[in-house]
Amino acid sequence: MSRPSVWARIRQARLFRVLLVYLAASWLIVQVVNELDDALALPDWISPVTVILLLIGLVIVLATAWVQAQPGLAARAAVDEIPGSWELDLGDAGRSIARGKLPHLTWARATLGGVFAFSMLFGLAGLYVVVKDRGRSFAPAEAVAAVAPGIAIVPFSVTGEGLDVWREGMVDLLATSLDGAGGLRTIEGRTVLARWRERVPDGRVADVATSLEVARNAGASYAILGSAVGAGSQVRLATEIYDAASGRELGRAQVEGVPDSVLVLVDRLAVEVLRAILGSEAGQATPVHHLASITTASLPALRAYLEGEALFRRGDFAGAIAEYERAVTADSTFALAYYRLANSYGWAESIRSPLIAEPLARAIRHIDRVPPREAELIRADEAMNGGRLDGLQPLRRAAASG
Repeated sequence: MSRPSVWARIRQARLFRVLLVYLAASWLIVQVVNELDDALALPDWISPVTVILLLIGLVIVLATAWVQAQPGLAARAAVDEIPGSWELDLGDAGRSIARGKLPHLTWARATLGGVFAFSMLFGLAGLYVVVKDRGRSFAPAEAVAAVAPGIAIVPFSVTGEGLDVWREGMVDLLATSLDGAGGLRTIEGRTVLARWRERVPDGRVADVATSLEVARNAGASYAILGSAVGAGSQVRLATEIYDAASGRELGRAQVEGVPDSVLVLVDRLAVEVLRAILGSEAGQATPVHHLASITTASLPALRAYLEGEALFRRGDFAGAIAEYERAVTADSTFALAYYRLANSYGWAESIRSPLIAEPLARAIRHIDRVPPREAELIRADEAMNGGRLDGLQPLRRAAASG
C-alpha cells in the first residue's frame, strides 16, 4: 500500500482551513489584549508575550492537524493504543513525558494547553497590576482621583388622587434633573429603592432617621426627602434637604402648579435643592437638566415610563415592556423609554434577543435627548449588542462620571 503524498496529507489535514481559523482567533485575542491593556494599564510585556504564545500555539495547532491526519489513527485509537482526537488522557501524557517522549498530539490537549498558557499570562499580568498600584489601574483615572458627592432622593410621600405614580416617579425625575449639576451626582434610583425596601415595608412611611440611613447605605452625601400633595386643581411638591452623614437639615424647597406642568415644577424644585446644597448664589447659577428636553414633553408618555420603571424594579419585565411601549407610542422621540424597553427585552428573554436591536437603534437616533451618563450606557449597549468591542470606552466614561 503506497503512502499518500505530502500534498494529499496537507489536504487531508485541512491545514489551510486550520490556519485561517487560528489566525482569526489570534486576531480576536490580540484585540481583546489591546482593549484590556488600554483599560487596565497592563505591563509592557503583555503584548509581545501574547504574540510569542500565539506563534508557539500556531506550531502546535498545525502539528496537531498533521498528526491527526495520519492514516490508521482511528483504528489505533479504537484499541486504546493512542488517545482519541478529543481525548485528554492525562495519565498517558504523563507516562510519555516520564519516558522522555512527546505526548501524542490531540485537539483536546492542544486546546487545554492554550487555555492554561493564557490563563497564566493574564493571571500574572493581573497580579502585576495589583502589586504595582494596589489595584488602582482597575478603575478609570478620573474615578480614582475623586468621586463626586452623591445625592439620594428617597420615595416621596403622596396625598391626593392620581398621585401614586409620583411616589417613586419623583426619585427618577429629580435624579435625572440633578445628575451632574454643580459637580454632584445622583445615586441611581434603582439603588436607592433597593436600599429603601430593605428598611421600609411596603405601604409604610419612613421617619427622617430611617430615610437618612437609606441614603447613607446607598452611598450618598446628601438626602432629599419630599412630598407630593394634590389640592383641587393644584399639586404641591415639597422637599427637605439633609446632610446624610450628620443629619443636619440644609434647607427646604416647595413649588406648586397644575399637574400637567409637573416637569417644569420638578425643574424649579431641582434649582431650589441645588441652592440649599451649594449655597444660594452658586445654586441659582448652576444649570440643571430641563426634563422635557431629556425625557418627554408628553405627560401620558412620562406616566407610562415611570410606571414601567416601577415594574422593572420589581422584576415584572413583561409589565414594564407594555408600559415602555405605551410611552414610545405616545412620544416616538422618547430615547430613555426606548433604552429601558431594550433592557426589559434583555431581561424578559435573553441578552441576545433580536427584539433588543430596534429600540436600541431608536435610542441612538434620539441620543441628544438623554443625560450624558445614560447616553454613554446606551452607546455601550448598542456596541456590545452589535458584537463590537468599542463599547468598553463608553462604559469607562460612564463609570468615571459616577
